[in-house]
Amino acid sequence: MEQLSSDLKKSFPQINGFSHRNLYTIRQWYAFFSQQFEFVPQPVAQLPWSYQRLLISKTKELETLIANLLG
Repeated sequence: MEQLSSDLKKSFPQINGFSHRNLYTIRQWYAFFSQQFEFVPQPVAQLPWSYQRLLISKTKELETLIANLLG
């Protein structure tokens, strides 16, 4: 992951967001939501990235996350 981060930063110096931590979080987000959905449910898609990161770090099951989002 660190090599990927370094390569992306060198290839796209004008773009931010390729830190090792951010790439890990993106991978975690993908792994979490790709379990059951081809497309991300609308309530999740409307949340800012920082909230999505927080929810994923606190929730281990997709069903629990969706239930909490839908209230």
